[in-house]
Amino acid sequence: MSESADAKKDAKGGKSKLPLILGLVVLLLGGGGGGYWWFVVKPAAAAAAAEAAAEEEESDHGSETTTKKKKKKAASHEEGGAAVKFEPFVVNLSDGGGTRFLRVGLSLIIGGDEAEAKHLEESKVALLRIRSQVIELLAQQSSEHVVTPEGKAELKEKISEIATEVLDPVEVLDVLFTEFVVQF
Repeated sequence: MSESADAKKDAKGGKSKLPLILGLVVLLLGGGGGGYWWFVVKPAAAAAAAEAAAEEEESDHGSETTTKKKKKKAASHEEGGAAVKFEPFVVNLSDGGGTRFLRVGLSLIIGGDEAEAKHLEESKVALLRIRSQVIELLAQQSSEHVVTPEGKAELKEKISEIATEVLDPVEVLDVLFTEFVVQF
């Protein structure tokens, strides 16, 4: 009887290892599949996306300056830069009756490091000039125009031009709205 009891224990021990072995096989297959995706599929998808973007840029029939600006902005987004944050702007819009208000918070991304951004924030004169010109620009806008995507894009472009003029030789890479509220 002791031999049959030992045989049963051996049989049970073999069965209890089966789920463990199956679990390890599933884990190894999952890890292998994940590694394949990470090292083969993901880089191929990134290369295809980059190629599609390059083809789109080539097919763009814009002027050379537009293409140069796009390339410059794309390069600047990759490089980073430093942010210069402004206090929110609150202005009356040019709508009839003067009852509409615009509140805009924005930050400028400049082509420099954090030390240069800190220097600009400490100097204040350049930032006050930018603030004054941006307030004048915003006060000339109508509520119907600024709420459209095109209106916001135009504002970003004009603010970038204003800031680049004032901060010369520091280049403004991007204008980011941190808040944008029109009171109707």
